Amino acid sequence: MYKVLSEKTEQSQHSKSRCKACEAKIDPLDVSSILSWWLIFCVYLTYFCGVLVGAMHELVHKLRVGRDHYYDARPGYAPLFRQVDHFWLVRMYQRIRDVFERPIASSPGAWIRIMERTSDDDNSSFRFTGQERDCLNLSSYNYLGFSETSGPLVDAVADSLHKYHAATGSTRMDTGLTDVVVELEQAVAEFVGKPAALVFAMGYATNSTTIAALSSGKGTLIISDQLNHNSLICGARDSQSVIRGWRHNDPSELEKVLRDSIV
Repeated sequence: MYKVLSEKTEQSQHSKSRCKACEAKIDPLDVSSILSWWLIFCVYLTYFCGVLVGAMHELVHKLRVGRDHYYDARPGYAPLFRQVDHFWLVRMYQRIRDVFERPIASSPGAWIRIMERTSDDDNSSFRFTGQERDCLNLSSYNYLGFSETSGPLVDAVADSLHKYHAATGSTRMDTGLTDVVVELEQAVAEFVGKPAALVFAMGYATNSTTIAALSSGKGTLIISDQLNHNSLICGARDSQSVIRGWRHNDPSELEKVLRDSIV
């Protein structure tokens, strides 16, 4: 008995040491430490071949049909398509379209039921086969499990709907402030170690409304990264402040913009 336990202990310690060694060798930011160079080469080669085949198809199409009418805009109207967008949608994305936009036959919970389909015209259209497949949902905003149809969370949501309804129908300055919001803000403030906190309904509204409220209008200077999220851009524009942009990840450009804007 002692011999079996000692062997299991040695195996466990050995496996732990191997895991630590693996963790020490693998850098999550270094792709080459996770994927082989041959696999990376094959991925880029496949993408290049897809672009090349798509360009050949586009060339043959132009030789047979001539210039496509959807590239030409009527006088006074903007074009419906850009040539590069049309190339991506028709020659690249359509080839793998069956992987995306897959309809489901269940609630978008942790597990979803996918409706299988097939195409007879190179993914231009689809027809359902009548079969379904259960899949693990890894691409959803269902962080808290609100989309489930049963369970304690669903019961709690139903009780809160009966007590607080779906919406307050007013701003918090009038009658829109509830006791649960106050409790949540107190919990957040205590967690981050601040005297108070303000909770917003969504992340986009946090940036788009707060920036405009904090700035003092035309007397405020906002130096914005050119790759900022659209919520930050909308908030800066709504504030009517002076906006100066700088190239992303370029400290020298940021320093130049700071000197020119302040001086």
